Amino acid sequence: MMLQSTIGILAVLFTTCSNQVHDKPGGNGTASASPSYTAQKTDSHERDSLTPGKADLAKIYTQAIAEYIKTVYQKDQIHFDTLFLGKQVEFPDTGLPATISGVNIRILAPQEINVYKSGYRKSSPYINLIGFVENDQAEFIFVTFYPGFDHQYDCYINFRYNSEKKEFYPEKSRVEVLVRNNEGKPDHYAVYEDGKHVGDKPVGKQ
Repeated sequence: MMLQSTIGILAVLFTTCSNQVHDKPGGNGTASASPSYTAQKTDSHERDSLTPGKADLAKIYTQAIAEYIKTVYQKDQIHFDTLFLGKQVEFPDTGLPATISGVNIRILAPQEINVYKSGYRKSSPYINLIGFVENDQAEFIFVTFYPGFDHQYDCYINFRYNSEKKEFYPEKSRVEVLVRNNEGKPDHYAVYEDGKHVGDKPVGKQ
């Protein structure tokens, strides 16, 4: 399942981000998967493999970013000004629009990430966007940092493909806020769904 793969990637990300992000955020230590459509077998029938075009990826990534903006607003009533997205080596060249839901979208090449460090704040965070797109589902994780490269929260958004309408629709989303102890070290995640706190999760739990 994509979720299991995601958790594995995040386990690596979370255990290394405090060092790697301050050194070179968006480098090889940061996870980012290129979306791909792969052949799958269902009820002994193999589905046709699909090759996503630039327009297809632009559409689902735009949907995901719009859903992220909505989900975070639902929880914190934050009006974003700009989203700074780190362009990893694997980050798909989707041709995203300059603004999404009224928010400026800035794609940063690796060499630009440190340049804008002083501008990362609650209303203009830096995001490592991890995306998985398959022929019937898509999953996105927005690993969010501010001020500078301080890890604040992660937003998980899942989509399901509607074959009749030939489009993805949001299925579920949640926000996991990193809570630190009195010494400033990661203690646990506070989990939110539909803007409401639904429980806590230990750091590193899959």
